Amino acid sequence: MTTVRNFVKDPGAVLDWPFNWSKWLHSDETISDADITISPSTGTSPLKLEDEVEIINPFVVAWLSQGDVDETYTVSCTISTSQSRVDTRSISIRVIAR
Repeated sequence: MTTVRNFVKDPGAVLDWPFNWSKWLHSDETISDADITISPSTGTSPLKLEDEVEIINPFVVAWLSQGDVDETYTVSCTISTSQSRVDTRSISIRVIAR
């Protein structure tokens, strides 16, 4: 698992967060399944996965909303591929009221 980037988000925003797997996938390989996890999952209004995860090869898109102000969340994307490979990438999202 690798932390890729750090981002900020307003607690009222509902935004799409793409995970780009193009540099990792082989040329004839596609993403067959994806799962998003968010940590921590507690608080007054924790960061929330709004919809089903979208797989738009080579991207996985997660729509995220809410989040407690001044909390930093780790959002992890785990994929399985057409070649039976599995990997996880993570980003950090800090919620800041603007």
